[in-house]
Amino acid sequence: MAQPTPHRYSLQIVVAVTFVAIIALILGGLTWFNHRSMAQLAHREAQERFTDLARQIRDEARDQLASAHIFLKTIGETASPSQPNDDMGRLLVTLLRTLQETTPSVLGVLAGWPDGSLVLSQRLVNDAVAPGASYEIVISTPDSGSGQFLRRSIFLNAQGEVIRRNAPVLSDYDARKRIWYQMAAESRRPVTPPPYRFATFPEIGVTVAQRSAINPGVVFGIDVLLSDLDDVLSRMRTHPRQELALFTVDGELAAHPDGRKYRQGNTPTGPHGLPLMSALPSPLLRAIAQAYQQDGRAGSRTIHTGSEDYLVRYEPGLADISMVTAIAIPQSAIMGAANDMARRLLTMGFLALLIALPIVALAARKITRPLQTLTSAVSRIVAFQGDGARPPPSHITEIDALSGAVGGLQLAMNNFMRYVPKQIVRGIVRDGVQPSLGGVRQQTTVVFSDIANFTGIAEQLPPEALTGLVSRYFAVISSALVDSGATIDKFIGDSVMAFWNAPDPQPDHVARACNGVLNAAQRLEELNATFRSEGLPELHTRFGVHTGEAVIGHVGSFDRLSYTVLGHTVNIASRLEALNKQFGTMILASGAVRDGAGDGFIFRDVGLAGVRGASEPVAACELVGRAGQAQAPDAGSGALASGISGHVNPDVVARPDASRPAGAPV
Repeated sequence: MAQPTPHRYSLQIVVAVTFVAIIALILGGLTWFNHRSMAQLAHREAQERFTDLARQIRDEARDQLASAHIFLKTIGETASPSQPNDDMGRLLVTLLRTLQETTPSVLGVLAGWPDGSLVLSQRLVNDAVAPGASYEIVISTPDSGSGQFLRRSIFLNAQGEVIRRNAPVLSDYDARKRIWYQMAAESRRPVTPPPYRFATFPEIGVTVAQRSAINPGVVFGIDVLLSDLDDVLSRMRTHPRQELALFTVDGELAAHPDGRKYRQGNTPTGPHGLPLMSALPSPLLRAIAQAYQQDGRAGSRTIHTGSEDYLVRYEPGLADISMVTAIAIPQSAIMGAANDMARRLLTMGFLALLIALPIVALAARKITRPLQTLTSAVSRIVAFQGDGARPPPSHITEIDALSGAVGGLQLAMNNFMRYVPKQIVRGIVRDGVQPSLGGVRQQTTVVFSDIANFTGIAEQLPPEALTGLVSRYFAVISSALVDSGATIDKFIGDSVMAFWNAPDPQPDHVARACNGVLNAAQRLEELNATFRSEGLPELHTRFGVHTGEAVIGHVGSFDRLSYTVLGHTVNIASRLEALNKQFGTMILASGAVRDGAGDGFIFRDVGLAGVRGASEPVAACELVGRAGQAQAPDAGSGALASGISGHVNPDVVARPDASRPAGAPV
């Protein structure tokens, strides 16, 4: 199963995206870290503010009760519970008037007895009941006849003078059943029951109580209004959306900036006559109460109401009162500065990214451009178009090293192809298969060439001059043959061996060989003209051409291979080259070549030739030229062979040497 082709991307794009991603991650990380740090700091500051506010609320409530505690202790230790009720009432009024000077929130002073009797002195909010009255003394005593209590009132003016007395009426008020009496009777210390709504005054308050030191069955109490805490909470609001509330553990609202509005409305009340927070019109107050009722713990938590989250802190209201202080503020208000800073950082980061983009693009191009050059160089090497030049140097060490390696590869490949046929090298690179020993039998056309009288020429020239002469000669011969698709097998002294139809198949390999030989002969004529002009000896070449089956492949040892052709076909081509001297020809081909070349060439039969190693003579013919080209008067052989032996008699050329029987081995 073929593997799916992976997606490929431009290195320049990858580098640019990587740089941008790194910059974005750094900016995003710094923004996140800064926002997180500022958020932690903002929450810590909010918690500190919450703690401070809760402390202030406790202090305000404690201040309102502090004077009451002092007076209670004084009353409990000095007041005689056995004095007449009227006298006790006047005493309590005197204490109330004194308390009002220091604690305006005190509403009344009272005393309760073990038989349920009550003496209460309280200030009046208005004189609607008794015009001119500022205080009222309420005396409640048991009625033995009815089992209830007789209640009578005495009204006093601001100076404490009696201005009116009301006749006794039946009442079911029993001091023993009041929570303040029950708690104080069981404790030696002052007690403060949960806040409640006064029956005679439409406000919230508490009754601070303590039993008498003289008669433990008698309990003295002071009614203290807590409505002033509404104003305290309102003053402590530092944010328009901040919420402050003081409520009982049962969920009744005791104090709130809008406490009076909630207490005077139609909101359902709890057991103490206070509005239930769960029934208030404010979703936030309902959520605050609900969150506390779930676990009843102090501390901070986040609640969600509407479309916003709130941070809420719960603190005990007073150590001796079962109340809770709740402080809530929107998360957006806490995180305002942090969010603003995050937005500024993101904006600055975005601008920095925009500025960095062209720089990143330029840097990516600087990095990838040398790699693109190297890629092109490698592609040219693979396509065998490399010139061996080293790619330009780079300031980046790794790229410069790679550039040197590619330059070395170009040089090695170019030099390698000088020793190994280019077609072989291309096949190895294309197939990606390591060559191995062995060959295949197939049709091929083989050409041998040889320089006439090379020994004599070599004796006349110095080695250096001879080497230059032969190199120029081989360049002309090999280029002509390679241009026709030949594979140069080897150079043997002054001889060249080449073959066609391998390693790449060539259906017209015979015609290609004929064209290559004719082109080589033509180029040699031009080269000899140059040699003559330079005063150098001319080099006349004879060619032998044959086609047939041969074994083509790699031969040699495991550490050195040669791609070559082996077999009788090679032997015949070599012998035909040698017969040129005997027949006075320049290009001698076999009949198989004549039959396989097609109609595009002109051949001239010269007879049968016996070839050493062959069981039958081989038909030999001279390759004169291409069809349609003008021929010399002597049928063409003189035109090609004139440089070898001068004018040759056609009769001699047309038949073998008369001194040797036809078909005799050469």
